[in-house]
Amino acid sequence: MIEIIVYDVFSVADTVSKADGGTFDGNVTMAGTFTSKGIDDNADANAITIDSSERVLVNKTSTNFGVEGVELGGADGKIFITRDNNSLYLNRLSSDGDIVQFYKDSTQVGSIGVADSGDRIYLANGGAEGIGIDNGSNAFVPTNASGAYADNHISLGRSDARWAGIYTSDGLFVGGTGSANQLDDYEEGTWTPSLSGATSGTRPADSGHKSTYTKVGNMVHVTTSFGVGGLSGTASGKCRIEGLPFNYNGSNSAAVSSLFCSEVNLSSSFLSVHIGNASSGTSNQFFPFAMRDDTSSSEIDFSSFDGDSAISFSISYQVA
Repeated sequence: MIEIIVYDVFSVADTVSKADGGTFDGNVTMAGTFTSKGIDDNADANAITIDSSERVLVNKTSTNFGVEGVELGGADGKIFITRDNNSLYLNRLSSDGDIVQFYKDSTQVGSIGVADSGDRIYLANGGAEGIGIDNGSNAFVPTNASGAYADNHISLGRSDARWAGIYTSDGLFVGGTGSANQLDDYEEGTWTPSLSGATSGTRPADSGHKSTYTKVGNMVHVTTSFGVGGLSGTASGKCRIEGLPFNYNGSNSAAVSSLFCSEVNLSSSFLSVHIGNASSGTSNQFFPFAMRDDTSSSEIDFSSFDGDSAISFSISYQVA
């Protein structure tokens, strides 16, 4: 006779069948109380519930997306996971490749995976295009469907689906990847011109002046049209136009442009008026000068301008 004692499992007061078709010649006895956590009739708590719609509920007893737990299947075939923290953990071992694949009507239309030994996570469509985020280089990059780099492969937006704005701290590289291709600044704004004497005196622009600038990289283009205001101090020395929005470095570059002016006291020998650098160093001033009929030029005295004078010009220069 063989007696089997099973602790905390079950109790049988009769013979027990063996796998070979025979029976044990004796009783199987239980040495404790049989309980479990599960879905049988001896369970002391519900671990899994299957409701009338054939939905499997784990860690919950009724369908409620706001309650922690998992809902699987049912007539709609949906899966709901609710947790007060990260809800889904997916772990691909060893090799690179897709971690999640997406299908539409049994045809794969996209995937999420890893490349370069996990250094890059990528999102790919069902064709040959993808986008990736590099951990090592902290870069957002175009990829193929396997997450490998794909140079000159994907556009950002399209003519009928444009991005609203691009914000960068390191500029844009246009037409190449070298420092010469880096557009590191673009700016638009207004500025306030004024006149001054090289020795003394100032005349501000009137309140109705129109003065703007556009800066692209290290080049700035300014325009202005203003009437000359009242004199402060004594007008002495050659005239200077100042208040430019950015300094230039006269030792690196020069700028010359035509200037229109009216009600300015010029001698009859002058043919045209221009403006140019007032300094061979760093400055935000230009000086007006007049060309004579013998092709020589001369700076214009500050005293040649009065409260009826007006000036208009545009000029481009390289910033310091």
